[in-house]
Amino acid sequence: MKTLFLFLITLSWYVHQNRYFGWNEAPQSQAECLADGLTYVLFSMALLSAKCRKQPKDEKWDEK
Repeated sequence: MKTLFLFLITLSWYVHQNRYFGWNEAPQSQAECLADGLTYVLFSMALLSAKCRKQPKDEKWDEK
């Protein structure tokens, strides 16, 4: 469920920041570059969260 919320937040952020700055191919300002970077970070967090949930736990580390 956490992964789904991260994807929805990322999608919402992407749409809103592009409405604010415009739908251009390259960033036109430093603020837009920062907003794009935040979008990439949120998307990466969502992907990593999904990947970590699907990996089996390592029994060797759980014994501690």
